[in-house]
Amino acid sequence: MRPLLVVVLAVVILSCMQLFMQLQSAGMGHTHEGPQLIQASGEFRAEVILTFDAGPDEFSLDNVADAASVLVQLAGMEILRETGVVRGDVPIVISPIEGLVPGKNEFYVQASPKDERQLYRAVGVRVFRDDTLLAEKTLLSEPGATVQGTITVEVPEAANP
Repeated sequence: MRPLLVVVLAVVILSCMQLFMQLQSAGMGHTHEGPQLIQASGEFRAEVILTFDAGPDEFSLDNVADAASVLVQLAGMEILRETGVVRGDVPIVISPIEGLVPGKNEFYVQASPKDERQLYRAVGVRVFRDDTLLAEKTLLSEPGATVQGTITVEVPEAANP
């Protein structure tokens, strides 16, 4: 008799919990969406300047045809991916850039050298808002290594910083 009483109580308690959860989700009108990010005002662009010719990374986990020679990400999302040879004497302009929010934003930049010479290499990155410089940073590598690093950009709330 006691095991039957335990089973009945368990079913009643679980049924009440299920009913409570259904009433909470249906009756309250709440939607369970992720946080909404507020876009920063203004037109943003970035310039990437290489001191070397970039080529696809032969040791990439991607297929060699899909391997990035230059990769720029904003908050984990790709905003530039070049898979061919990129000349170092021509600045790469990324415009317009969507997804920047007021406050801190982080760019990840990676560039693979085309040749295997053991030289120091650098990548310069500048981020602008409506022709006003917000951030500028130079990333350096060890001899022969891929240049990679992050750039933190502080975006003020007002359109004219």
